[in-house]
Amino acid sequence: MITPKHRYDVTGSGYAPEGELLLEGEPARIADDESLEWLLRVGLLCNEAELEQKGDQWVLTGDPTEGALLRLAAKAGLQKQEVAQTYPRVDTLPFESERQYMATLHQMPAGEKAIFLKGAPEKVLRLSMEEGKNAEENFWRGATKSLAGAGLRILALAMRKVPAEKMQLTEADIEAGGFTFLGLVGMIDPPRPEAIEAVATCYEAGIQVKMVTGDHPDTAVAIARQLGMRRVESAITGVQIARASLDDLAHLTSQHDVFARVEPEHKFRLVEALQKNGEIVAMTGDGVNDAPAFKRADVGVAMGRSGTEAAKEAADIILADDNFATIAAAIHQGRTIYDNISMITSSRLSRSFYRLTSLRRRYLYLRLGWGCTNFLFFPSKSSGSIWLRPLPWRLPWLLSPQRILS
Repeated sequence: MITPKHRYDVTGSGYAPEGELLLEGEPARIADDESLEWLLRVGLLCNEAELEQKGDQWVLTGDPTEGALLRLAAKAGLQKQEVAQTYPRVDTLPFESERQYMATLHQMPAGEKAIFLKGAPEKVLRLSMEEGKNAEENFWRGATKSLAGAGLRILALAMRKVPAEKMQLTEADIEAGGFTFLGLVGMIDPPRPEAIEAVATCYEAGIQVKMVTGDHPDTAVAIARQLGMRRVESAITGVQIARASLDDLAHLTSQHDVFARVEPEHKFRLVEALQKNGEIVAMTGDGVNDAPAFKRADVGVAMGRSGTEAAKEAADIILADDNFATIAAAIHQGRTIYDNISMITSSRLSRSFYRLTSLRRRYLYLRLGWGCTNFLFFPSKSSGSIWLRPLPWRLPWLLSPQRILS
């Protein structure tokens, strides 16, 4: 985490409550950094996820990124139910990829209200930075690039106080800006070994793999390299996709494998461009707005766990475990079944043709002319093929009553 005052490290992994916040290797004092204190509250309350302990396991309901924010606050001693009682939520502006942020309206203890905001760093920065503060903005952009280059998924958090009579939250309230920038949170979800192996298997099978994500371009490139993907020198952004013609986009898709800050409508254009190149396209997704891309793709694949009902209804396939490795395994199994069917069909056709020609071999001949050399077709029992063999006999002798009776 990075706040205006300090840079913090967080220990522990997963959703278990183990871990702590460290400042220069020592346990951090939350009360010494007001921005850190509010950053943790905003991440905790501007959040739709829930964590529940079942036996020895912690089960997440909601987005994994939001689940990580819940666990981050817990490591600082903050629990959602307790903090929510002090700062109750009044209204919500849910996250949408087009907006790149989520916002909530909360009642403050002193009577006024406050808007809590979390989202893409470049978006939140634009809503927070005042004109003339170029040095501060450059600092945060550099910090964002540093975290993204390490493969971390980054969220920026901010807040703004509003009048007590405010009861509803609109997009115009957010676009008005004037937020106080609290800091950045970076989290990492290392690629699973089976995912790395699945990408390699796809390449061996002649299948191209494209990464299409809403993450920061540097984060996307770093993760693509960890996965062993090809052509990952740079990422094509959603802005570039929107501006490119179909022909230009078809060229871009043939030269790049990583696409970042992508919105649902960009997915549709990517499918079109790949199909223009003659590719058969399978597109994965989980959101309501992914439906058009699913319909356009040759195969639409919806996430079974994190996918919305609308996405599942529009898709051709539902991936029950949300695991890319399952797709690679299914393709391998499908090709094995196809090969088996092809071999069985070929074998049966060959045998059937052999039996047909065996029944007629005494009567099937080719005459090139009266009194000329005659030919008979002889099926080969060993290979199933047919041989054309010249006969020295003349046709009248071959068709004589004695020869036929014999």
